[in-house]
Amino acid sequence: MPNFMISYHGGKPFASKEEGAAHMQAYMAWMGGIGDDIVLPDAPFKARRTVTADGARDGGYEGVMGAMVFRADDMAAAEAIVAACPFLAMGHIELAEMMSMV
Repeated sequence: MPNFMISYHGGKPFASKEEGAAHMQAYMAWMGGIGDDIVLPDAPFKARRTVTADGARDGGYEGVMGAMVFRADDMAAAEAIVAACPFLAMGHIELAEMMSMV
């Protein structure tokens, strides 16, 4: 089964603590549905640096909030998994199939 990576982009603040808690509960249920096919659990980003041949600077690409890696049978199956993600109510997700380099 190939690995797929999703990156979370954008996101708006929750209107209340309760809204945030409800979102987290839905998100955890979604991840539970993926189960053992999660390779790297959700990893929200903290401090970011951009590194180029000229050096490093604070910050990263705008709007990237985190990433997760999971397994799916193919791109269509991966898209179906991502289409059910509660994060889509607040931002968008980029999906990419990962190539094996070994």
